[in-house]
Amino acid sequence: MAGVKSHQVGMPCWVELSSTDEKGAFKFYSALFGWKDNPISMAPGMFYHMQQLRGLDAAALYQQMPEEKAQGIPSHWRI
Repeated sequence: MAGVKSHQVGMPCWVELSSTDEKGAFKFYSALFGWKDNPISMAPGMFYHMQQLRGLDAAALYQQMPEEKAQGIPSHWRI
C-alpha cells in the first residue's frame, strides 16, 4: 500500500463509519481488509476506533450516537 502524502483540493481524505453495531463492523472490516484496531477512548464506554493497515491509519469506526439511532438512521460511511 502506497502512503498518501497529499490530497488535491476537494478530494476526500478521510473515511469513518458510524455503525449501529461497532463490534460487528470491526469484525467484518478487519476480516475483509486486514485492518488492526487502535481504539481511542472518547468517554466512558465510548471509543473512536482507528483502523490501521501496515501500521498506517486507514479509516475509523465508532458506535452510532444515540440521537442518530433514535431517528432510525442506518449505519453509514462519512467522507
